[in-house]
Amino acid sequence: MRYSPLFNTNSKHSLGGRLLWLATVGAAVAILYPQGVQALQFNFGGLSALSPEMAGGLTQAGENWQSVLSDDVTIELSVLAQEFQSDSLGSFNPNRANVSYRDFVRALGQDTVLSPNDETAIASLPKSNNFDILLNPEFDLIINGTQNHPSGQSGDLTPYVDADGDCNNRSIRLTTANAKAIGLPSAGTSNCANRSQSMTNDGMLVFNTRTQWDFDPTDGIDPGSYDFVGIATQGLGVTLGMVSGVDVLDFNTTPTDAANPVAFDDRILSFVSPSDLFRFSEDSLDLAPLNNSQNLIDWTTGRTDAQGQEIDKYFSIDGGQTKIASFSTGLQFGDGNRASSWKADDLTGEYLGIFEPTPATGQSLFLTDNDRRLLDVTGWDLEPEFW
Repeated sequence: MRYSPLFNTNSKHSLGGRLLWLATVGAAVAILYPQGVQALQFNFGGLSALSPEMAGGLTQAGENWQSVLSDDVTIELSVLAQEFQSDSLGSFNPNRANVSYRDFVRALGQDTVLSPNDETAIASLPKSNNFDILLNPEFDLIINGTQNHPSGQSGDLTPYVDADGDCNNRSIRLTTANAKAIGLPSAGTSNCANRSQSMTNDGMLVFNTRTQWDFDPTDGIDPGSYDFVGIATQGLGVTLGMVSGVDVLDFNTTPTDAANPVAFDDRILSFVSPSDLFRFSEDSLDLAPLNNSQNLIDWTTGRTDAQGQEIDKYFSIDGGQTKIASFSTGLQFGDGNRASSWKADDLTGEYLGIFEPTPATGQSLFLTDNDRRLLDVTGWDLEPEFW
């Protein structure tokens, strides 16, 4: 099932390459970590309905993030275990909010705990060619697959520079947990999108009971089983903010020769996420000086170069000058994996981090510097020992 065009604002991550739709479950919130000190906390509603092994695995997953992030915020989540009719391992559905780019940049800069990575990232945030943080807070990007493509062909995947200052150049869509981390309201602040309704929590995690799980990663993961703690850590990380609006573009564009083509004007696609502000390619670097833009981000889906090779989209905190790790490029037009994940290890030959899109049986999933750095520069406070 593909996205209902644009208007599913709480799109879900699923593991196993499939997209699932699940109604948000309203559940009483059970406090998992009753702590008296200031620290990141996760409160899970519906925890008592899970098996003791799953509940314990979620505890360990929460501790993985607590060990690296120091923000004094509480994340409220519903959790559910059910039998899927597919081989997907789980489905992660973070609630989201739209904030103005001006408010987002200000919030990052006013954070009381700025790591060296934060300082580099803030100084290198994308800016339009007439950027003014007070009067004209905009960013430029390259995009494709839109209805108003300059070629005149709706859905054309050729990249073009979008620098017209529309809503998608002035709004950031982030998870409500990410908003909490930088002191922004969960209802959002952007005039470019409908304000979020009052939310009871920050999202939902659902796990497949048909999956053969290994709940103890300390002695390795059994062959034929999946790492539950690793998958749960990934789900929490999605809630914390590892999302990409490129997935919305990817799902809401059809091939140019489709019988019933679907595409939207770029102004409607106001789904740029915090991690997308650090998404670059050689094309975005080459086109930036031609447009007088500072740090032009790559917000395109898929595409290949003249030799038929896939264009690399990568994480960088210095405006694209230094590549840290490659991102996936899209389920439909890209490499077959959601843009809101690292490049799959079966494509690169290297495990890049907890946001691995194709976990395998017997594989242990763990946090890496890539994961920690991405959460750090998108608004979370990294424990100084990891700086």
